[in-house]
Amino acid sequence: SSAASAAASAVAFSFAPPPRPAHAKDKSEPVTPETVSFAFDAVRFELNDPSGGVAILASRVASEDYQGIMDYTKEYDLEFRKAKMGRARKLLTDKKVKEEAVLLCNAVTFDLIGMNKSSRPGRENREEAERYLGELRADIAKFLELEGTVDFEAAAAAAAN
Repeated sequence: SSAASAAASAVAFSFAPPPRPAHAKDKSEPVTPETVSFAFDAVRFELNDPSGGVAILASRVASEDYQGIMDYTKEYDLEFRKAKMGRARKLLTDKKVKEEAVLLCNAVTFDLIGMNKSSRPGRENREEAERYLGELRADIAKFLELEGTVDFEAAAAAAAN
């Protein structure tokens, strides 16, 4: 009967969990010497380590593996620039330095786009790929210099408020 189904609906509705309020985004990572060192070391690894992303790209440029360059640059922007550089950038304490970090992150994106474009079928150009690889190295190195600007006392004071 319709009365029975209405009763069943009412019972089911009464057991439904109440709507939950939206939660604010988790607090940002604390700015400590350990978190800053860890975040910037992850970026440093990509630049300097033989198994880091820059070395992988350099190897693909040297061997003229254009398909490999195209494939790698697509994934690397998200994995490296957005995730690793983004994490380190968020730990910077000075507003102007953070702005510079954003510009350097954007420059890394354009370096990767340039490498990708210089590797497309019919447009393969090793010299261009090498030029963008050099710019990528320089932009990451400049980004790493920003680590020394972190003011841990100011970060601790801001976190206490």
